[in-house]
Amino acid sequence: MEQYEVAISKKIQKEFMVDYDSKMKVKKCKTNFPWERQFQKDYTNAIFGKVQEEIDLLINFFFSIIQTTK
Repeated sequence: MEQYEVAISKKIQKEFMVDYDSKMKVKKCKTNFPWERQFQKDYTNAIFGKVQEEIDLLINFFFSIIQTTK
């Protein structure tokens, strides 16, 4: 039972540190989209990083469409 409590304690401490780092080390927005700022404010850096990857894909897709229509 003691090993379980130690494992749970370490897990909680790790989650706390991730949350703390996300609050103290905020990733910068890549665009001026209001919804990107909302994700930045509401989610951890890990989740926000995934959102930014999707934004990059969206922008690249948009520009590829523009280039193919010229």
